[in-house]
Formats: sequence, C-alpha cells, structure tokens
Amino acid sequence: MHVLIIGAGRVGSAIADLAVKSNCDVTIVDASEAKIKRLSDILDINGITGDGTSSELLSKINSKTIDILVVATRDDITNITATAVANTTLDIKKRLIRLKNQEFYQNEALMKLLHINRIIDIDRAVADRIIDLIKIAPATNVLEFFDKKAVVIGTRVKNNNPYAMKTIEEISNKNFSIPLSYHSGNYEITTPKSKIIPGDIVLIAASTDKVEEIFHDMAENTKRIDTVSIIGGGRKGRYIAKYCVDNGIDLKIIDNDPEMCNELSLEFPSAVVMFGSGSDMQLIKTEDVFSCDLLITTTKDDEMNILLSVLAKRMGVKKCITVTAAEEYSYIAEQLGLGSIVDPKLSSSAAILDMIMDRKAVSVSVLKGSKIGMIEETVKSTSPVINQLIEDIKFPSMCKVALLLRRDMVIVPDDKEILIEGDRLILFAPFGNLAKISKLF
Repeated sequence: MHVLIIGAGRVGSAIADLAVKSNCDVTIVDASEAKIKRLSDILDINGITGDGTSSELLSKINSKTIDILVVATRDDITNITATAVANTTLDIKKRLIRLKNQEFYQNEALMKLLHINRIIDIDRAVADRIIDLIKIAPATNVLEFFDKKAVVIGTRVKNNNPYAMKTIEEISNKNFSIPLSYHSGNYEITTPKSKIIPGDIVLIAASTDKVEEIFHDMAENTKRIDTVSIIGGGRKGRYIAKYCVDNGIDLKIIDNDPEMCNELSLEFPSAVVMFGSGSDMQLIKTEDVFSCDLLITTTKDDEMNILLSVLAKRMGVKKCITVTAAEEYSYIAEQLGLGSIVDPKLSSSAAILDMIMDRKAVSVSVLKGSKIGMIEETVKSTSPVINQLIEDIKFPSMCKVALLLRRDMVIVPDDKEILIEGDRLILFAPFGNLAKISKLF
C-alpha cells in the first residue's frame, strides 16, 4: 500500500511513523529540507523537498497510484489546494485531510468535490479526549468501544489497590480484563503470569456501566469533578469550557489573548475568565487558579504545559490533564505521575489506521508512545473465525481478546468462548498485525 503525505510537521510525521510500522510504502512531501532529512534519517520513507501544492512536483512521484493521500499541513487553504492539485495529477483511492475551520469541513459540496473520505480536526479530537477524562476522574486514558457500551480505561496502580502484586490469572474477575500494562516506559500485552505492580499504569477493559463499581473495588476515588481550571482558551479550551458549563462544573480560564478572553466571557458568563499568562504566579495565587479538582493545560507551549502541571500537583491539585505532542516531555510527565497526557497526534494516528485496514466498520485506537493498537471487529457469517473457540483461532503473535459484545451484553471472554455471528470483539495487537487480524473477520 502506497501512502502519500503532504506536510512533515508533527501530525504528518506521526502518520508517517504509523504507516511505516503498518508495512506501507510512504512518500512524504514538505517545503522544509530539514524536516524531510530528519524523517528520512529515522524512517524508511521516500522524502521529497518541495511545494505540496505543485502539480509539477507531484507528477514526478514514482507511483502514479496512491492508495491513501494524507494532507496534514497547519494551514487549511494549503490543505484544500494540495488535495485539489493531487486529485488532478495522481490516481488516488482515498483521501484524509486535516482541517480546523468548521466552515470548510461542514461544507458538504466542497468535501464531495474534493472526494474527501476522512477529516482530522485536531483541536476537536483533543477536546473530546479530555472531556472523556473529566467524566471518569481516576482515569489516565479513556477509549470507547461498542457504541459506548464498553470502555478501555487507563489507571495508575496504587499501593492500596487490592489487586497490587497479583498476577492476571490470580485476579480472574468477570467484570473486567487487563489486556495491557505500562511498565518501565513500555506498554506490554499482559499474559496470565503478568503481575500488577504499584506505580504501573494498567488498561482495564469493561462494560461502561461497571466502571464505577470497578474503581470502587480498586480503592479509587470516583468523586465527581466539580471545579476545573483551564490554562489556554483557544479552540480546545473553548470546546472543553462548553462541556464544563453545560454540566454545572465551576470553571476558571486563563488566556493571554485579550480578544479571546472577551469572547469567552461573553460565551460563558458563569465562568471566571482571566487575561494573563499561565506563568504569572501572582495571577495564579491571587485568583486561586490551583484551587480546583482538575487543572487542564492546553497552551501551544508543551514545556509550559508540563511545568504548570508539575507546579499544580505540588500545590495539591488532585488531577492534571496535560496537552503535549513532544515525546520527551510526555515521558517526563509520565515518570512524575502528573496524570493524563493527551497527544494531539493520536487522533490522526487512529484515522490513518482505519484507512490502511480498509474497513468501514472497524474502530481503531492507539496509545501514546505505544507500538500496540486496539481494534474492534465483528464476526460475520463469512468470517473464518465463526463457530471457533478463541484458543483455536490462529491470531497473529501478541494478540489479545479483551472484551466481547453479544446481544448487547458485554462479556469478558476466556479461551473456551465460541465466537458466533454478530459477536463484536475488542482486540489488542502490535500495529503491524492489526491488518492481519482484520482479515480473520
């Protein structure tokens, strides 16, 4: 499969990395020679320096048939132009475009004219992920499956957790499974002998209606978040603010753009909106910004977001959600136990995996810094796995079935479970094996 990416920034680079891991041939175009060299040094790609909106440049690409076109620069007009030019120059099967302006991507005629298959709105995706984390206070990650009937939730194991230092086979709980753990900087698919260690992050797969009960059993505080402070009131902050206000959460917002502050004050009159910098400690203290259940840092400065979260935790804030796309900062934040790290690149990663596997019904999710993906699949009458025991199915290596949905009932399956038509499954596997799993369904 040949993937052409226009734009080698953070989003384009993340998509290139995932496409290579999924065994795709990748060509990436960017005007910056430095960006192309950096990517070419670390990934097996064909890097081209030049203008992605140039038909002359695109016509020189070796393969005239492109399975997936990804247009991911930071500018909407550039992305629309590049897509239009590529459409007239190359034979393209599917198109993924990054857009910020709703007026563009809600324009059905324009999207139809450009033959767009999928749109990435990074700010909206980040806000949605943060909102999910607000709903479930102890979670470090929240991913929804089975039309929101099931969730995969990350949580850090505390010393008083009754499952601490037990193996997966010793836990054997029919309400949830633990398919993945984060230990010593790596995500690992669990085995029956895997041990739950305090300080590690584990991913719990369960029915949505069982989450509160599960966290209660794990000695986690499930008290609702009542007060939120947001530092950074851009598009992400605005989406999050609307959720907070609509759900009766007391809200404070700091932003360094006076025009944005004015707009937020008018839109959310019940919120306390402050003009200033998140680094202004006098403002932070005077307005009690850290007197909250949850601090969310969404500024454009990754380092600032991390430092503010560190300071907030030291000053007693129970939970922080930090937005950062920089791997080095994410690792630091995880080691410091800051709470939830939200990476803007992840939404684009899931979108490209969806398209690589060429399945309309499939749902795919990825975790920051992980080489493992989660996939939702359905057993059809023609599926090779139908009427087979899970233990007899020849899944690719390092594949784990986490949950099963049968007739609206979420089940934690064991190896003796027989799959029948209509069953829906959540599976975990390395990226390179996800497409192989899809072929079984």
